[in-house]
Amino acid sequence: MERIISAALVDGKGGVLLLKRSPARKIHPGKWALVSGHIEEGESPKECAEREIREELGKDISFRIEMEGEPFTDIDSECEWLVTPLLCRFLRGKIRLDDEHAEMRWVMPQEIANFDIVPGIIKDIEALGIKTHLDI
Repeated sequence: MERIISAALVDGKGGVLLLKRSPARKIHPGKWALVSGHIEEGESPKECAEREIREELGKDISFRIEMEGEPFTDIDSECEWLVTPLLCRFLRGKIRLDDEHAEMRWVMPQEIANFDIVPGIIKDIEALGIKTHLDI
């Protein structure tokens, strides 16, 4: 089972950063995702999130990890994952996407289901207490 993090980066307006995976990616090409990555040997989920955020969004941004959620198992057509969700607050800076991603958007949590998203993203976000649906 692959150990990964899924980091929901939020802004001061309640938006969540979605990243569109490059069409050249082997897993889930062209789908929208959160910052994510494999936890390396000896690395904590928080250390992994810090590394992945810097790799995927650039070294010039400031952010704060606010919460580490409980790890859970997620299975999709690609693999079985042990996912640790993290809530991160974007503070400032210019985001510079790496070659893993083709596009980015800040969206309200209730809009996420309107995107062609990587399986499990809703579960990742809701595990952090972020509602992705409207209570009516």
